[in-house]
Amino acid sequence: MLLLDKSSKLPIYYQLKEIIKSKIQEGEYREGELLPSERELCVQYDISRMTVRQAINELQVEGYLYKVHGKGSFVRSNKIEQNLASLTSFSEDMRRMGRKPGSKILTVETLKANPEIAQKLGIHIGDNVLLLRRLRFADQQPICIEKTYLNANLIEQFDIFQTKDFSLYEYLQNTLHIKLARAHQTIETILLSGKDASLLAVMENSLGLLMERITYNEKNEAIEFVRSIYRGDTYKFVIELKATN
Repeated sequence: MLLLDKSSKLPIYYQLKEIIKSKIQEGEYREGELLPSERELCVQYDISRMTVRQAINELQVEGYLYKVHGKGSFVRSNKIEQNLASLTSFSEDMRRMGRKPGSKILTVETLKANPEIAQKLGIHIGDNVLLLRRLRFADQQPICIEKTYLNANLIEQFDIFQTKDFSLYEYLQNTLHIKLARAHQTIETILLSGKDASLLAVMENSLGLLMERITYNEKNEAIEFVRSIYRGDTYKFVIELKATN
C-alpha cells in the first residue's frame, strides 16, 4: 500500500489525492468502481475526514471521480473518445460523452503566413491568417492545447467572445455559413514538457498526442490548419474498419 509521508512539506490531502490518482491510472481502482468511503479512507490512512474530503473534491474537479448521492464516489472513465470516421469538433465530442466542454483563450492575433502555414492552407507566404490558441477542458479538467490557423482570405474576422464555451465549428457553420466538407488528419505520440505540461497539469515528459488537421470546405479550400496537443492519459482516437471484400 502506498503510504502518506506526514513529515513531507506536501499537504496530506494532496498526497492522498496523488495516491488515489495513481491507483486509478494503474487500474487498481477501475472505471465505474466505487471508491472506499470517506470513513474507510480515514481509517486506512489515519487522517481526518476533512482531509479525505478535500482530496476527493479535487479529484472530482480534475475528472477522475464523480459522486452519486447516497452511494459515494465512483471512478470516471478518464479516456475521451474521438471517432476518426466523423468530422466533429471538440465541443461536440465532449457533449456526446456527457461532459461539459470549456475553453480558455490563450492567444488571438493576425499573423503573416510563414512557408509551413501557407503550404498547409494553400495560400501565399505573407497572406494573413487568424491565430486562435486555446486550452480546452472537459468537466474543468485540462485536456488539450489547440492552436488553430484560419485562412483569412475566407474568414476575415470572428467574434470569439460571444460565449464562454465558444465552439469554432459551430460558429463557422451556423454564423458564417461555411460548410465543412472533409479533413486530413495525422496523429503521433510526443512527450509533454515545459509550458505544455504545466498547462495540461501533467508531469514533465508525460506521454501526449499531437494531432494535426487541415479542414476543407465544399469548394476544397482549406479553412483551417489546427495543431492540437492532447494529454495521453485522457484521450483516445477510435475508428471502425471495414473489410474490402
